Parts: sequence; structure tokens; C-alpha cells
Amino acid sequence: NREQVWERIYLIYRQMCPDPSCLQSFAALYPEFPFPERLKEDAKTALEFFYGATMHSDSVGRVVRFLQSYPAYPSVDSIWLRYYTLVRAQAKTPAEIEAFIKAKPGMPAAVREIALQEKKAWEDRIQQQAFDRLVSAGHPTPLLQYATKQPPLKFAKEAKEKLPQILLKSDSVEVMRTFLKVLPDHPARPDVLERLYTISKAYRHLDSINAFVAIYPDFDSVRIKWDRGAILLKEILSSTFSGDRQSAFSAFVKEYAPSDEAFFVLQKIMYKDFSEGNFTGVLDTMVQYASYFG
Repeated sequence: NREQVWERIYLIYRQMCPDPSCLQSFAALYPEFPFPERLKEDAKTALEFFYGATMHSDSVGRVVRFLQSYPAYPSVDSIWLRYYTLVRAQAKTPAEIEAFIKAKPGMPAAVREIALQEKKAWEDRIQQQAFDRLVSAGHPTPLLQYATKQPPLKFAKEAKEKLPQILLKSDSVEVMRTFLKVLPDHPARPDVLERLYTISKAYRHLDSINAFVAIYPDFDSVRIKWDRGAILLKEILSSTFSGDRQSAFSAFVKEYAPSDEAFFVLQKIMYKDFSEGNFTGVLDTMVQYASYFG
């Protein structure tokens, strides 16, 4: 009968084209089809099946076809998320994700936010890995450049924290001078100053000590005092006490008393009187400097 003929036509058509869009085409081609409710129900079932198959597909093309064919599907956000997931899996750089986001203005806001967060996380990982390699290399110059670059880089704070560990193992005078210049308030400044003072061998001569202090007046004054004293003591030890040397000998005693070195120089001052039996002179000298020895 007529209904059986329609049933046969419909089943053959479904077999030839099971896609949900074909059912829409069938309805348009055969408006007189006697089972419109069945057609509607089958179209819904076919679309649900197509949705499920698309969600489990690894084909970007299939996902795109679904979006193009059914942009108003109730669960279309899930298809968009599947689309992004497949693109993300194939991406080699965060820039590819950014290009995808820009190329798809119709992407749902929730999926766009996920893509943006993952892009940022990926960029952060790349920056972290690059910074870790920079620190592991142990070269102070590039790390100092990273720490002071403007505008500040992501791990500038961490670079400033790690820089002294590397710098204090270095023998690079120029890098230390640059560090002290561009990061004058760094907590490690005293340690870097000490290292610079030592490796530059500024302590060997009075002129170099004075030059160092002129540039870095905040350097350890006690260290400077005793390094100056060591040089002066060396000069005193190589000479004998005399009238023209009295002021130098006396100044040393007053500056460095009550140290053993100061007492040794005081003995040199008293030696002439002592050797000549002038014990009154010896006593006068001891009284003169007694207050400096406590």
C-alpha cells in the first residue's frame, strides 16, 4: 500500500545518507511524507548520534562540519571545546593557540577563556624553563641583564635573589661593578663589595684602598681601617724611629691601640730612650699613650 511504499523509500534514503542533514533534505524533497513525527524524531536521534560521534572524533574536519551545520545545537559549546582540544594537541607554540583564538570570533566565551588560560600557562612554562636554564648556566652577566631589563621580566625578582649566589663565585670585576651600580640597594651589596674588594686586590696599596673607598664609601670601615694599618705597619717595621717619623709612628699608635700592633710600634718609639738608659723618657712616653690602651 501507499504507506509501505513511503516506508521503503524512507529506509533506502536513510541507508544512502544517514547524516542528520539528509533528513532535513528528505523533508524538503517529500513534504507529503505521511510520517512527519517519525521524521522529526529520527532527525533528533540522528543529530544526537552525530553529536556523540563528533565528540569522540579526532578529526578536526568533522568537528568543523558539525559547527558549520549546527551552530545553534544546544550543546555546541562542547563541540567548540572539542575543536579547541584538537587544535591544542597539534599546536607547537602558544602563538598557534593565539592565532586560533583570533581566527574564531564566534568561539563561546567559556571556551575562549580556557584557551587563553592554557596559552598563558604554556607561555609561563616556557619562560620558567628559559629562566631555569639561565640560572643553571651560572654566568652572572646574562642573569644581571635579565634582572635589570626594563620593563621587568617575569622572573626579575627571582633573578635578583639568585644573582648574588652566582656573582660571589665569579671573578668578574666588571660585572660586580655593574651590579653595585644598577642595583645599589640590593641586600647582598655588602657581600659583593667584600668580594670585589678582595679580587681586585685593592687592599695591597694605600692609593688603591683610598680609591675604592672614594667609589664605595659604604664599604666596611673596619676592614678598611685594618688594611690601611697593615700597610702602615709594614712601612714602620721597615724603618727605625726618628724625629721625622715620629708623627707617623704616633698616629699609628693612636689609631690602632689597644692592638698588639700598636703596642709593638709604641715599643719602637720607646726603644731609643730605653737603649740609652733614659727611663724617665720611657716612662713619659708610656704615660703619654696610656689612655689609648685603656
